[in-house]
Amino acid sequence: MNRQERKETKINFYAGIFFLVLGGAVVHTANNFQLRGISEVEADFVPILIGVLMVLLGAVLSVSSALQLRRAGASFGREKAGKGTDMFPADKKNAFNVAICSVLLLAYAFSIPQLGFIFASIVYMFLQMCLIASKKLTFKRLAMYAVVSLSTPFLLNYIFFNVFHIVLPRGLLG
Repeated sequence: MNRQERKETKINFYAGIFFLVLGGAVVHTANNFQLRGISEVEADFVPILIGVLMVLLGAVLSVSSALQLRRAGASFGREKAGKGTDMFPADKKNAFNVAICSVLLLAYAFSIPQLGFIFASIVYMFLQMCLIASKKLTFKRLAMYAVVSLSTPFLLNYIFFNVFHIVLPRGLLG
């Protein structure tokens, strides 16, 4: 296994751990949803299903990566090679953006029961789009982000309620 393959395998290992934790957080949050008891499939079904899948796939990714590294005789420490071979990006702005995205995602997951799906999604989507935007934020871009982040949660809520007959958490909207 060459240096690049070891690096990618380590990244996969840590990504698997991340998905294990994130999936557990999603399942925990979905278990706190207020259910109305109007159907067999409630608002917690899809998030629990996705959370469990994230945990399972994260476990598979972590275990397979760890076994691959063990077979190659590699360790989980940083390599002693030249610049640019660290597992994490050298660009501190990218690392900061990844950290902020992770915090936003966890805050979103934990705020859904209190704020409701629609309001939490509007705030999350707008902030996420502003963070990920590679170009300078102009008024036109901010207006476009606002339109997308306002319309998408309402559309998704309509689809889940009228097509799938699943009531998403209402939170502040009661």
